[in-house]
Amino acid sequence: MQYGINHLGHFYLTHLLWPKLNKSNFFRVINLSSLAHKKLFGFFGTPVPDFTDMNFEKNKYFHMKNLFTIILLSSFGIFFSQEKDILKVLHTQQTAWNNGDIENFMKGYWKDDSLLFIGSKGPTYGWQKTLDNYKKTYPNKEMMGVLEFSDIHVKMLGKKHAYVFGKWKLIRANDTPNGIYTLVFQKFNDGWKIISDHTN
Repeated sequence: MQYGINHLGHFYLTHLLWPKLNKSNFFRVINLSSLAHKKLFGFFGTPVPDFTDMNFEKNKYFHMKNLFTIILLSSFGIFFSQEKDILKVLHTQQTAWNNGDIENFMKGYWKDDSLLFIGSKGPTYGWQKTLDNYKKTYPNKEMMGVLEFSDIHVKMLGKKHAYVFGKWKLIRANDTPNGIYTLVFQKFNDGWKIISDHTN
């Protein structure tokens, strides 16, 4: 039973779920297993596994639970730290925009010819072309208005990529244009940058 649950079970479950997972755009398979095999190396103070106590009814396993808790909390800490850094990029962009500073706003984007921006007029490739389009569409602070981001959701796609979507709104004297955006972030040596932006 122990072998079936702790070793074979998650492989079999992944096998059953694979057709559904394969149809989705993004997916990850995370397997959590038992540390009972550590008993082979004296993890619990015994040099060999105790087959009479496979369910740990006699031997204490609190140190194993503590180890698992540390690993779990560390994983969550890394995730929330990355999410915080990504949200900081958006906050910095919002502040720069509301100061009428498009140049600093663009620092949140990947400065490369492969940057992709998709707006109402179709796709634009390249950091400089994206900057030029922003300046053409928003030539002054009145046109830029006050930018607000809301309903921001961050989905990590690994250690170096993240998917972000949310709502945007410009508060101007005569109108309040608004819409949604989807962003793909990538982590570089100088921090998280937007490599793809689909805004409408």
